[in-house]
Amino acid sequence: VHLWVVPAAVAGSWSVEAEGQPRRSLRLEQRFQDLKGWLKLENVSQGLRWLTLRGADIAFRFVDLQGVGWDYRGRVLGRRMEGSFTSDKGAEGRWAALAD
Repeated sequence: VHLWVVPAAVAGSWSVEAEGQPRRSLRLEQRFQDLKGWLKLENVSQGLRWLTLRGADIAFRFVDLQGVGWDYRGRVLGRRMEGSFTSDKGAEGRWAALAD
C-alpha cells in the first residue's frame, strides 16, 4: 500500500505579514513536494532552511540579518497561508501570507 499526500500549490511570490515585523516578500519554487525559497530582508534575499511541505502544512526557518533564527509553521489555504512563528530569542506570534 502506498500513500501519496498531494502537496498544496505554493510556487510564486507571497507577501508575508508577521506580528512585530515589517512586511516581507517570500519567493517559493516548487516541484511536487520539493521546495526552494527565499525571504527578502531589507533588500537582501535570505535562503530558507528546513523548508517542508506535507499536504497543506508548511514549515521553514530563516536567519535574519542580526543572526537570529526564526521558525515559521503554518497551513496553506488556497492563495493564503497562516500560522505561528518562534525565534531563537523567545519571540513568538502569528503570521499570514497572501499570494501576489
